[in-house]
Amino acid sequence: MKIKNWQTYWKSHNLWFDAHVYGECLVNHTTKQFCVLIPKNASTWLRKQLPTYNFVLGNYHTDGLLEKAYTPIVVLRDPVDRWSSGLAEFLLRRAIVTIVSWKEHITQPLINLIFARVCLDEHTESQSMYLEGIDTEQTVFLEHNDDLNSDISHYLNAQGINNELDTSEKQFQTTSVKRQVKGYFAELIANNNQLKEKITNYYQVDTDLIQSVKYYKQQGNT
Repeated sequence: MKIKNWQTYWKSHNLWFDAHVYGECLVNHTTKQFCVLIPKNASTWLRKQLPTYNFVLGNYHTDGLLEKAYTPIVVLRDPVDRWSSGLAEFLLRRAIVTIVSWKEHITQPLINLIFARVCLDEHTESQSMYLEGIDTEQTVFLEHNDDLNSDISHYLNAQGINNELDTSEKQFQTTSVKRQVKGYFAELIANNNQLKEKITNYYQVDTDLIQSVKYYKQQGNT
């Protein structure tokens, strides 16, 4: 029997009532490609936009999309920026801090606990963990930045999928409180080399991945 440790681990997250599912993606069976849904990598925006253009919810593992030679599409994000955003999501979603007085709840013991663990849920899990079995040489990578909407729109057009995506919209907009909490921890990391090293070391696998791929840009895959 082949034990699938990562899938078993992922199922345990149901204790948190998380919406993200192991291997979840949006699939276009006409063009034979699928977009992996990585939390904090514009996954909410992708869920909203891509179904308009013949993408349906699927699972690249259970649907056998890799065996069918479907092309993966993956959005990658700077690991430290993603962690700060994911941590804000975790703290507010679990009511560990409140919207009204979130600063009062961020004590030194809590900070110590956070940095001791680093990965707290699916929003702070390594991006690479979502790409199990995927051949990065056969993957279309897009960078999570201000040009992401335009790059996705251009890519879909190049695949014959005419679209009307709002390229002026910031796909990663979030609530003001989440931005504040994210900014708090981003500043904390920036001003503390020990904490910065802790985060960068944990996500070294993601940094290595990012440095090894070529992002798709509007002028082509460069």
